Amino acid sequence: MQKQLEAIPRNGLSYGILRYLTDDDEIAAQLRQMPRPEVSFNYMGQLDQAVSADSLFVAARGRSGAQQDPRETRPYMLDVTASVAGGRLRVSFEYSHNLFGRARIEQLAGFYLEALKSIVTYYETSTTDTIAEHVDLTDDDLINILEEIA
Repeated sequence: MQKQLEAIPRNGLSYGILRYLTDDDEIAAQLRQMPRPEVSFNYMGQLDQAVSADSLFVAARGRSGAQQDPRETRPYMLDVTASVAGGRLRVSFEYSHNLFGRARIEQLAGFYLEALKSIVTYYETSTTDTIAEHVDLTDDDLINILEEIA
């Protein structure tokens, strides 16, 4: 798995930029013809760092409920959302019960957990100091990306 992760050019960043931010009509047309993804991965970040300790607002505890009306058509077969709060990683899997049974999603979550453990172990035993050293982006690259998005 580690070799697969390292083989993705620029950690997949260039694909996302190319697909969603390109001005080249030919490339955009080719990418629109590709199959739509069936799985969505959304890392929300470290949520407890978004609000300062002296803020009037605090993060709600517990589950927030469904992210969309159950009568609506799902844009993806599976939505995987992750965030960190209180030093803990929380991952949720939202899916249609018409497509998947609970046991199948629990099995998938187990595979996901094992993959995360494998990645953490790899970087804990890696000779590099940080994960960021594996990203092949210069400061100018990041500035250009941020300017295009803004």
